[in-house]
Amino acid sequence: KPGEFTIQVSSYQTREEAKAYSASLERKGFRPFVVAATLNDKGTWYRVRLGRFQNEDDAIEAKLLLAQADIPAWVLRTE
Repeated sequence: KPGEFTIQVSSYQTREEAKAYSASLERKGFRPFVVAATLNDKGTWYRVRLGRFQNEDDAIEAKLLLAQADIPAWVLRTE
C-alpha cells in the first residue's frame, strides 16, 4: 500500500519544540510533518517526520540525502 515507510528526524516532548524544528527544516527546503505519539511510560512525544515512501529503498535513499545535510534520520514503517 502507498506510504508504507517514512523518515523520522527527531522527537520532542512539546509540540512547540517539534514545530520549531519543523520550521527550520522547511527553511532548508524540506516538507516535514509532526505526529503525536503517546508512550505509556513517557507521556506524549511529538515526532518530526519527512515523506511517505512506497518502499524501503526509496526511504533509505532519502535518508542518505538528509545525512549529506547533516540531518540524522531513521527509516520507519508507518503506523
